[in-house]
Amino acid sequence: MASDARLIKLRREAARDTTLPDGAFRLLSCLIEWFWGSPHGIEDEFFMPWSRVAAWCGTAGDQSYRRIEQLVSHGILRKGELAGCPPKRGFFWGPNSRLYAAIESRKNAGINSLKNAGINSLKNAG
Repeated sequence: MASDARLIKLRREAARDTTLPDGAFRLLSCLIEWFWGSPHGIEDEFFMPWSRVAAWCGTAGDQSYRRIEQLVSHGILRKGELAGCPPKRGFFWGPNSRLYAAIESRKNAGINSLKNAGINSLKNAG
């Protein structure tokens, strides 16, 4: 379940980002609210069709795509592959979001601790 405090932290940081357009921030807020109650994990791919964006933001198709692209260009989201018929675009939390940084550090934590443990044991042995 995606009820994670990192989503709220991401929203707070986006609110302070004056380069993020208002419409993109509105979409991010709606996305976080939707994601919070969804069964998706933070690392999972999720689908966000333009029709859902249009319903959340009261926008037309072109405006909906533009808002999605603004979140992608700011690094908050990153695109996945097209899948299905009709094709749908998947998304992941992007490389510039604090959420993504937390995910990456969690993935690498075990590897880094093993590397450091091996180096320290060799130093102590010599």
